[in-house]
Amino acid sequence: MSIVSRYIAYSTLTVASVVTAAPAFAQTKIMINMLTADSVQKFSDDAIFSFESSGLVVSPKGNSSQKADGVHFPITDITLGASKYAGLAPATVKGSSSGSALEIWTYDELTGNKIGLTLANFQIDYHAKKVLADVTPIGGTTSKATPLYDYTVKRPLVFQQVPGKIVLQEVLGTLKLTPLMQDTFTRVLHLPDYASVLLPVIDFGTLTQTIDLTLRATVNAAPYAPAP
Repeated sequence: MSIVSRYIAYSTLTVASVVTAAPAFAQTKIMINMLTADSVQKFSDDAIFSFESSGLVVSPKGNSSQKADGVHFPITDITLGASKYAGLAPATVKGSSSGSALEIWTYDELTGNKIGLTLANFQIDYHAKKVLADVTPIGGTTSKATPLYDYTVKRPLVFQQVPGKIVLQEVLGTLKLTPLMQDTFTRVLHLPDYASVLLPVIDFGTLTQTIDLTLRATVNAAPYAPAP
């Protein structure tokens, strides 16, 4: 049995014992930052147009990176167990990209000062069907695990054939800003009044999670915090 197989087998037994023995909604976090696993956000044409027309720059930070197919966020851990949505049955509760971040910024037309916000330490809450992020306006304080997007499942987590191998993959789509983030974007980025009509309908693209059960150099999973 390979190192990866032994790790997964051990993790599965651990989760089963925790869920069986612990009180309601027991959960356990499993680090997978040594596996080749990425969450890739591909922004839609509408999202890209809205950024460009508003003069906004989207910059990967932390352990994230821009590649040809989108912005890559290394998946650092998953949380398995029970929840108020699924009851006591063991299931995937969350997947996290700790240490990943996006800075969305521009310059204020009146003052010339840099304005914007950083979205960091992304989590997919599979039971609430929301993407969460730590949100930090430039010069402001951080709101942790803030609901960022609502989403729909375009393709559930299944084994997929890719060139030369088989991987676990899922695709989430119809990424829509939550009402809270619509208000935050409008306020922090000094968007015009008509943004309140446009932001609720913009589909921000897809998130594709791919887990290749091979080892890679361990990704730094320390939470990302923007410089003050």
